[in-house]
Amino acid sequence: MAILLGIGLLAVLYLYGRSVATTFTKSIRELGIYLLVLLSIIGLTVLFISTNSNL
Repeated sequence: MAILLGIGLLAVLYLYGRSVATTFTKSIRELGIYLLVLLSIIGLTVLFISTNSNL
């Protein structure tokens, strides 16, 4: 369940980031922020899954 939730969140953020990238091609700073958010969410989901699998 948590894995599916994480994948859904990543897909939504990925699509949202791509649409933002195509509409605001000049704002590279926003792209960096979205990349940081994606990386942090991936890290949190991996941490969450690893701690749950240990239990």
